[in-house]
Amino acid sequence: MGVLTSGDSEAKFLARRELAMVDFLAIDEFDPRFMPSENAADLYARSFENVFRARGQNRLPTLMGTNSPNPIESFKGQLRESADSLFKGYVQVFTVVPGKDARKEKP
Repeated sequence: MGVLTSGDSEAKFLARRELAMVDFLAIDEFDPRFMPSENAADLYARSFENVFRARGQNRLPTLMGTNSPNPIESFKGQLRESADSLFKGYVQVFTVVPGKDARKEKP
């Protein structure tokens, strides 16, 4: 996400194109906790929408992991409506039952 927020215009274009067109995209820890302000959520939502819309239209697989029960809640206004529409049109949700946290186990 750093290049999308602080890169020059050519770097931003190339990063968006790569995210939109790579054969398989995995997004880990999609979580509203990483969007500390409304401006951050707005920027993230705009980037998210562009990438997912392009990937959905081109039928490219995307795997997104989140601990949030409703990741759409992190967006506001029209961007929330747009993201919700994208999810309804292109996303299949698989709920994984929580289990033991392996990170807390000692090796």
